[in-house]
Amino acid sequence: MGISTKKTIKLFIGSECDHFHELHVLPHTLKHEDWPGEKTICLANIPPYISDENLREIFEKFGPILSLVSFTNIKDFQVFSKSPESKQYPQEFKWRTAYIAFKFTGSLAKIYKVKKLTAENVSLGVSRWITEYKAQYPNPEELQKEITTFMDTFDRQEKKADQVAKKQTEDDDGWTTVTRKTKDAFRLTEKGIKNIEEKQDVRKKKKELKNFYRFQLTESKRQRIQEMRKKFQEDKEKVEKMKTSRRFKPF
Repeated sequence: MGISTKKTIKLFIGSECDHFHELHVLPHTLKHEDWPGEKTICLANIPPYISDENLREIFEKFGPILSLVSFTNIKDFQVFSKSPESKQYPQEFKWRTAYIAFKFTGSLAKIYKVKKLTAENVSLGVSRWITEYKAQYPNPEELQKEITTFMDTFDRQEKKADQVAKKQTEDDDGWTTVTRKTKDAFRLTEKGIKNIEEKQDVRKKKKELKNFYRFQLTESKRQRIQEMRKKFQEDKEKVEKMKTSRRFKPF
């Protein structure tokens, strides 16, 4: 059977620390093949800086641990208590609750007799901040390995594309002959499309009739006269400007 009554254990952070936290071992009703009640303990009031690795290190002295799961959200804890599911739950820097499943039933009896525990190798203060800061950035060696793998794959793809391109020949009109094992095929490139469009424009201009109707002749003459008048006016203004600046010397 599991622990049926609440028990409090003093948790010291380091062997030289006089201050302690109280860990609460709570009774629970878990009945699952992965979390058998007679081999599982429920811990509450776990300090935020005690990680899952620290918990394993603390409680492995009582026997091999099969599973460990912790919660910072009370809703996740309540859901797990009703329907246990072994997965990673969201973690925040808060006081936590945890379930620990042992391999042997006798581990719970040993824990029930303990009055105090000591947590070693706990990251605190500046060292913890440095660890969290470094965790934000990837490992340079792993990053370099990932980049090398990506570039090798990219180079192989480029080499394969070049080999395919060498088998294709493009003529002056922009047509590319695509050679295959069975038969030859033709594919029109951008250059070929541009050549065809230019030829179509030339054909349209040749078919277009200029000055065929009387109104076309009249309109073309009118435009010519307007252009000449505009040019005359510009020249006149230019001469007046030169006179004003005293640079106009006709003789």
